[in-house]
Amino acid sequence: MSEPVPRLDLAPRLRRRLHPWNPLDYLRLLYWVFFFPQALRWYEQTFADPQDPQYRDVTGREVWMVIQRDPVRRDLALMGLFLILFIPPAVATAL
Repeated sequence: MSEPVPRLDLAPRLRRRLHPWNPLDYLRLLYWVFFFPQALRWYEQTFADPQDPQYRDVTGREVWMVIQRDPVRRDLALMGLFLILFIPPAVATAL
């Protein structure tokens, strides 16, 4: 009974970046947002530019400059914006 509980590796099994032209990546992003939010942090740490300065300390217009420099963050932001703008009206229309 003195054995420690083994740690679960819950990192997604994704070996590529999310692509804005792939509709299944939008479903994957929705799944991450609602059911597995720590996957977003994992994705950013795995695929985003680690040399980028402290992007969490930026404000205002600097946010857009940081997003423009890194294609991973740019694609993630554009996919999120697309989901925010187009999915709720589509669901409302379907209902």
